[in-house]
Amino acid sequence: TFDPVMSGRLDDHVVSGSIAEDIDLLLPKGPMFYNKAWIMDLTPSEKTKRKKLGQWNDVGFRDSKKAYFGVPASGAIKIFTPLFEDTRAKHGFKENKHNVPSELLRSLVVCEETEDRSDKVCNLEKHVRFVIGGRVATGIRTIEEPFVSFRGKQICVQIEIPPGAELNTKDEVVSEDQQ
Repeated sequence: TFDPVMSGRLDDHVVSGSIAEDIDLLLPKGPMFYNKAWIMDLTPSEKTKRKKLGQWNDVGFRDSKKAYFGVPASGAIKIFTPLFEDTRAKHGFKENKHNVPSELLRSLVVCEETEDRSDKVCNLEKHVRFVIGGRVATGIRTIEEPFVSFRGKQICVQIEIPPGAELNTKDEVVSEDQQ
């Protein structure tokens, strides 16, 4: 991720499925955490770099390299991705219950962290189930472009907004999740 995100912090958008977000990113986190839920953390190389740089870490480009990490036992993580008022106004969008996200955008792009590019890591196209506006997304494809790769591996997927997806508020998503 990049800091600052468009609105608030990355962890502000997680509805459920994560723990220990108040633990310092430089501290180690082991199986005790990962077997319960997803954890916001830094890659091992980023932790090493930050420890070496100390007070000079925030000089220059504000690439935070934070990501949510999990293992199969971590379960599902639910993230609310907001559409912003300025986007709606720019396109003459009038919100009502009959609007669908596809009126504003055709797809979402999701990228993974870049540390471990072995074949053992999660593949966003094959191992992740994306639900957008209450509908399971099936139009997921790896973006095969050089500007979204790291060390020769593709790291981003494009997810088409599924037909019938509905706009909802974060409060609605949180309420659904608590039922």
